[in-house]
Amino acid sequence: MTAESNITWKANFPDSFLWAEWEDEEASVFFHRGSGETLLLNPLGAYLLKTICSEDISEEKLAQRTVRYFDLPVDEELLSAISVSLHTFEQKGLLLSSASQ
Repeated sequence: MTAESNITWKANFPDSFLWAEWEDEEASVFFHRGSGETLLLNPLGAYLLKTICSEDISEEKLAQRTVRYFDLPVDEELLSAISVSLHTFEQKGLLLSSASQ
């Protein structure tokens, strides 16, 4: 895997994360009280945020778990989607990375 293994991700104020999910819908609605951000997330985005809320994790380990969880092959498109999602969540104030500290 070519994910940035030296970067560790953690939730910014994980107690501020609120979720709404519906059984017959793929998307999740997410609200972060600290930043005021409300997002409509696809399954990948929801999985990434929920995983990081439960533990600090390296980008490489997160990519490995994501591949197993969704039963997907490892490819550059997926790794890029994970990386872009993480950096977008960081810009919105939802996540913190060891690279920015």
